[in-house]
Amino acid sequence: MDWHFIFSRSSPQYRVAAFLWLQRRRYEHSPEAAAAQLWQACCHNDLSKVLLGDLCLCHAHSGCHNTEDNEFIARLLSAIDARLIQAGQARR
Repeated sequence: MDWHFIFSRSSPQYRVAAFLWLQRRRYEHSPEAAAAQLWQACCHNDLSKVLLGDLCLCHAHSGCHNTEDNEFIARLLSAIDARLIQAGQARR
């Protein structure tokens, strides 16, 4: 993940836009693949947790991005939720 590229942006909206551009254009990732990458990064990198918060914020304010971006964010966050549920069940 290109953290410098993402966090050179000044606001959550622009950081999310940079993340989406990287995931879809440079890496050609699906929302599920992007979620897997972000999930792994959250285990080792505090910046990824900030980015996850930015994604949640932008998702809550769906007017921040276009429809395609909002759908990508929604699918990515759903995939993260599924991983959180699996992790919780594994701990039982």
